[in-house]
Amino acid sequence: MRAADIDSLAAELIRRSGEARDWLSNAEEAVVFGSFASGQATPQSDIDVLFVGCGKRRKTRTIDVQWITRQTVESHGWLQSELANHIAKHGIWIKGDGLWKSHCRVTRATQDQKLQVVGRRLIGVWVYRKRISPIRRIRLLRPILLDLCRYAFLMRREAPPATAGLLTEYARHDSRLREVVSSLSLVDPPIRSLVRDILGSDSPSDCKSRITESLLTLESGGHLHQA
Repeated sequence: MRAADIDSLAAELIRRSGEARDWLSNAEEAVVFGSFASGQATPQSDIDVLFVGCGKRRKTRTIDVQWITRQTVESHGWLQSELANHIAKHGIWIKGDGLWKSHCRVTRATQDQKLQVVGRRLIGVWVYRKRISPIRRIRLLRPILLDLCRYAFLMRREAPPATAGLLTEYARHDSRLREVVSSLSLVDPPIRSLVRDILGSDSPSDCKSRITESLLTLESGGHLHQA
């Protein structure tokens, strides 16, 4: 990453928030991640930044700022988290050296945490599945599909890329979609059953077709048909 690119990211953060200069001054480290780090940001994208130090969470339409203490950033729980692994692999440091990133690892605990997230979201959709409209269903289905894509990465012990990269990669590459479907056979039977129920399919091949349709629809900004 060239110094000019790092300066550009810092300047974009300062442009979006008058407090950013103070944040950068007070933080030990600052790292940009997500779509701005991957070069896939759109005019509607917010800029995701993790600061190491003491500060308060700030989330608006244009910025998503998170703070983490030095003690936490060096803890085992953080180093094996999905977010830490994503930042370690895909983040761009605009301040500090990020020495902790070399200690990040995707573990069984990382995978289990993702399954818990998927399970909670699936249960929520399943409870109301017969009472929600097609538009509402796609809105609820989107994070579940994205998390299944992320889970496929985690099962290979790899850090998932930014959301924009997930949609592009999985919507266009059939081998990636097979990984998502294959991952369903590895999760707990109740979760697997909920996935197939919500996607309106009973077999892995039908499930794969439904995921393909859903991801292509998401990428194009359209809506799903009623399942």
